[in-house]
Amino acid sequence: NPDAFNLKTKRLVDVKVSEGTNGKNIVQGSMKEASKQGAQELILHLTKKPDSYKEMYSALRMNIEKNRNKVVETITVVFPDNAVKKYDIERIRQKIRKR
Repeated sequence: NPDAFNLKTKRLVDVKVSEGTNGKNIVQGSMKEASKQGAQELILHLTKKPDSYKEMYSALRMNIEKNRNKVVETITVVFPDNAVKKYDIERIRQKIRKR
């Protein structure tokens, strides 16, 4: 079951707290679980700095390219320093298609 319902966007939200440092596994596992639960938004809280942020983004792009995610529309990442970044999945999908 999703963890919350966003009243502003009217979407189901799943929150994942990562304690690992393998960026690829963090992204793949989180997206897979959020998709299974039918959540349109994923909030990913990183408690430790991942081995590679670039690897995390590559894993995100790979999931989108291989069409593994059909449910999650937005990913919000809370970094270990409490900085927040939001990723629009459809926007990334369109960038991939243009190439």
